[in-house]
Amino acid sequence: MVGEQIAHRARPLRIREKILEVRVDHPVWMQQLQMLKPQILKKLHEQLPDCDIEDIYLRRGNPQPQTVTAVEPAIDWRKENLSHEEHTEIEQSLAGLEDGELKDEMRRLFVRQKKLSKAKKN
Repeated sequence: MVGEQIAHRARPLRIREKILEVRVDHPVWMQQLQMLKPQILKKLHEQLPDCDIEDIYLRRGNPQPQTVTAVEPAIDWRKENLSHEEHTEIEQSLAGLEDGELKDEMRRLFVRQKKLSKAKKN
């Protein structure tokens, strides 16, 4: 969605309160992405019309996938199970993405977000 060059420099981390948090490896790239936010959000809503993302928060750090070492929320969201309908909803929202790697990253993000939302309701 953002191109190969930016994809090597930035990765989505999570969605919290309708804000997509993205880790970026260098301040210059953060500045570039800050200027591109409107176009990125527009593309995101075009390719994923059901997504509920209103803004993008850029965070400095290594964008490569790694083991999470941050303090986990007090809510034990990992034990939550998603229904077939919830998985179908996620897959439908990702149907417009062609990039397999990005699609996998977004799927993990959406599943985690749904589980966390469910856990908060319980």
